[in-house]
Amino acid sequence: MFNLLKYYGSRYELFWFLVIARLKLTKKDLMLGYVWWFLEPLILMFVYWFLVTVIFQRQGENYAYFILCGLLPFRAVSASVNQSVSSVASKLNLISQINFPRIFLPLADVMANHIKLLAGFFIIIVVGIVFGFIPSFVLPLILIPFIVQWLLVSSLALFMSIVGAYVRDIRNLTPFFSRFWMYISPVLYAREELPENLQPFFSFNPMASVIESYRAIFMGGEISFIGLLGSLWVPFLIALTLLFFGTIFFAKFEKNIIKRL
Repeated sequence: MFNLLKYYGSRYELFWFLVIARLKLTKKDLMLGYVWWFLEPLILMFVYWFLVTVIFQRQGENYAYFILCGLLPFRAVSASVNQSVSSVASKLNLISQINFPRIFLPLADVMANHIKLLAGFFIIIVVGIVFGFIPSFVLPLILIPFIVQWLLVSSLALFMSIVGAYVRDIRNLTPFFSRFWMYISPVLYAREELPENLQPFFSFNPMASVIESYRAIFMGGEISFIGLLGSLWVPFLIALTLLFFGTIFFAKFEKNIIKRL
């Protein structure tokens, strides 16, 4: 395992090349280019706000901003998971001609989506100021849930990329899985709005604590470094465990990918 990680580390330049290539590719043929990094979350915020407050007549103070704080981070999760299914299977020509760490393919997609999320944090801050939420000294703590999310999604991407290479049908199911995961996470609602008998099940969803941490920081909740660590240590351990086994799983099955494809 140590030798494997050492080998991956020695090729870090290739990893960042793949990340940059992915970032350039996503907006290559669009007129507005990278402006869509900022427009997309605002459009999604408006769509869900209109659906919930206008159509379903649910009212809530600063609900549009409440949605944005959860929707934008989960958008990075959903995009990463959906892309990871084909991240290896769609690169047959590349992996058959060049010898490089194939694990970089799904991880580069995840990193690219989370770099977009970092850019999206700027949108959250600006919109927050409009709603009256002035950034405070706890804002740098946003990196803690961000890192936990990145580790968690990276681990899932490793599993999904191999499964997607061996079982092509999984590509059709992944968007439904991502959407279901969003609905059972507190993206469009708060944990307190659920029936009391369902609230304990949130502990089994690591993204629930991550999203609540984002909101506590952006919306001026009572949060501290120690408190944040206390709420995220379980998701962090889950992410590290999945990442460990995901790396082993990927290394074991990547050897026969070309034959399978």
